[in-house]
Amino acid sequence: MAGESRVNANLPTPPIQLRAIAISPLPSLERLVPFTLGLLSNDEVLALDQDSWGLPAVRVGTVGAIDVFMKTLEDGSEALSFFNRARQTETATYNKLGRIGLPGKYHVRDLWRQKDLEDTVGSLKLTVPGPGVVLLKLTRVP
Repeated sequence: MAGESRVNANLPTPPIQLRAIAISPLPSLERLVPFTLGLLSNDEVLALDQDSWGLPAVRVGTVGAIDVFMKTLEDGSEALSFFNRARQTETATYNKLGRIGLPGKYHVRDLWRQKDLEDTVGSLKLTVPGPGVVLLKLTRVP
């Protein structure tokens, strides 16, 4: 059908994630297939996109074929966005949290899967589908 979204289960989130971290408007919901509509109605990603500070993400590094972006949120947490440019799945450790201003212990939440991950100190071990994305929210643990 003309005008219908071509997002599929194998490559669901990069364009939506890029818009969410770049404070760019998300597409109209009028002509979306149910799968894409589900992605766009993820309340945690929407909260990231609509964060009241309105700060854009900043590229903070790369790990192999994975580009890393960070966005500071009004509640003091940080969003980390990982974009895998390779065709194959990449497993990597991002060990520069302290260097990008995130020292100490952090609670980690996968925003696309809406799932808590293990707390971390200093690094994140990631598996990012290729091409694909991982979107995390890190909240400082007191």
